[in-house]
Amino acid sequence: MKEKNLGFLISSLTAGGAERVVSMLANQISTNRKVVVFTLSKNKPHYTLNSNIKLIQIGVPNNSKNPIKALTSNFFLIKELNKLVRKFQIRHLICFMTTSSVLGIISGKFFCKIKVTISERSNPFLLNVGIWASLRKLLYRYADKLVVQTDFIKSYYSKYVPSSKIEIINNPINMIDNEMFKKENIIINVGRLDSNKNQIQLINTFSRIQHKGWKLIFCGDGTSRADLEALVFELELTESVFFLGKVQNVNDYYSKASIFAFTSLSEGFPNTLLEAMSYGCACITTNCVSGSNNIIKDNHNGFLIAQGDYESYDSQLRKLMQDDELRQKFVKNSNISLKNYSVIDISAKWD
Repeated sequence: MKEKNLGFLISSLTAGGAERVVSMLANQISTNRKVVVFTLSKNKPHYTLNSNIKLIQIGVPNNSKNPIKALTSNFFLIKELNKLVRKFQIRHLICFMTTSSVLGIISGKFFCKIKVTISERSNPFLLNVGIWASLRKLLYRYADKLVVQTDFIKSYYSKYVPSSKIEIINNPINMIDNEMFKKENIIINVGRLDSNKNQIQLINTFSRIQHKGWKLIFCGDGTSRADLEALVFELELTESVFFLGKVQNVNDYYSKASIFAFTSLSEGFPNTLLEAMSYGCACITTNCVSGSNNIIKDNHNGFLIAQGDYESYDSQLRKLMQDDELRQKFVKNSNISLKNYSVIDISAKWD
C-alpha cells in the first residue's frame, strides 16, 4: 500500500467555497493515492471526506488580536505541522488560503524540504488580510506553485511571484444528470448575506417585477440578514421571500429551483454559480470582479448583467421567469460548458 504522501492544509472544512474544493479534490485524488487533510481548527466539518482519507484537526486558534498570543499560536502550529508532515510522510503539501499557505511554506519548504503548492481563492484586490498580506509577499515566491482561478487574480500575484510558478485552474464540480429534477417556480440565492454579496439588489428587483406564483429563497447567513429581513417586511414580501440560514442539504434546494440569481459585487471565483448550473438552474448574474464572465456567456448559458444596471437586471430576470424555453436553452448550454469543470479533469491538473 502506498504511503500517505499527499496532504491538504486549510483552516477548516466548514461551509465555504475553498473548503468545498478541498473536499472534492481530496475525495477524487484519494481514489488512486493516499491523502491526509490537515485543518488548523477543530471546527465541525461541513463537507464529508472519503473513509480512506485521514483528517487531522490541529485545533490551535491563530486569529488572536493579542500579538504575543497570535505569534505563540502560529509557532505552535508550525511545530505541530512539521511533526505531522513527517509522521504521515507527506511529500507534497497543498495549502488553501493565505494563512494556511504562509504556514505551509514555512513548514514544508523551510523545515521539511517537501513540495508545496499554495492556492488563493478570494479577490486579493479587495480582501484585507492584515499582516498576512506582507507575509505572502515575502514568502509566496518560495512555493513550488501558486494556483489561482482567473487571469485577473494572477495579475495581482505576478508582481511578487514569478509568472512561471502561477497556474490557473478552474474550480471542480460533480457532473449531475439534472434532467431528472422537477423544477418549481423558485429563485434561489446561495452564499453569505453581506454587503459584498449584495442581496439587497435582488430583493429590490423581486419587489419591482411581477412575481406572482414565484418564491425567492436565500440559503446562507451573515451580517446583513437582519437588515435584509427588515427590507422584506417593509416591502411586504414575507409570503414570497424566505431566509433559510445555513443549510446542510443545499443541493435539495438547487434541484427544485428554476433560477439562480447572483448579485455579488466581487468574487474570487463564484462556486455557487457552477453548483447551480450543475443542478439545472437557469442563471442570471452581475458581471462581478472576478469570475462570473469566465463562466457565463451572456444570452448563451445565462444572463450577464453589468454592475449597477438595475433596469437590465430587472427586465432579464422577469424574462427568465416568464420564458420556460429560454430557461431550458440556458440549462442545455450550461451542461455543455460545465464539461470544462469536471472534478476528474480538474483533479488530474492538481495531482
